[in-house]
Amino acid sequence: MVMKPENILALLGHSVNCPEFERTIKFFRITERPAATLESWGGLSITGVSKPDLGIYFEFTTEMGYLNRFGKIKSRYTTEKYELILEHVTFLVGAPYPYDLPFDLLFDDDDKSIYKKIGSRPVSKSAPADNDCDIVFRFLTNNYSIIIRKGKAKIIFVKVFPIELGEIKSIEIKRSLSSQ
Repeated sequence: MVMKPENILALLGHSVNCPEFERTIKFFRITERPAATLESWGGLSITGVSKPDLGIYFEFTTEMGYLNRFGKIKSRYTTEKYELILEHVTFLVGAPYPYDLPFDLLFDDDDKSIYKKIGSRPVSKSAPADNDCDIVFRFLTNNYSIIIRKGKAKIIFVKVFPIELGEIKSIEIKRSLSSQ
């Protein structure tokens, strides 16, 4: 069975208690649970869950953190004060892969292939310090912010999260100004 990346990305904005999320972590044989712990200094520490040998990482925030950064959450299942909401999914080089990368990306895609598959040029790209240095690309789509780290000839990771509210406003302002 192959886990489709669109099914994984559809979980962004959902509670960790969402039945689809439960099925997904079971598929990846992840036994740990994300947790929010109130620290002695008053801050909140949030742990994600992962399966490093399969190259999949899930990161979370609280409902309030998600609302402030990304907007409306998609599901909530408890009355817990710190119910966790999925905010990032990272696909990292690892084998064997029980899933495909999002946007039909392949780990050995070149820059032009990445741009074509994402559907745009990056909004930012780091400059490599030398030939062995990694490059980090950042893309915005209608729904997602995507960070791709690429080594010499291979994608090292693809991190996907919802587009932030501030970015949405910035895009709307640019569109408004260009139409004037």
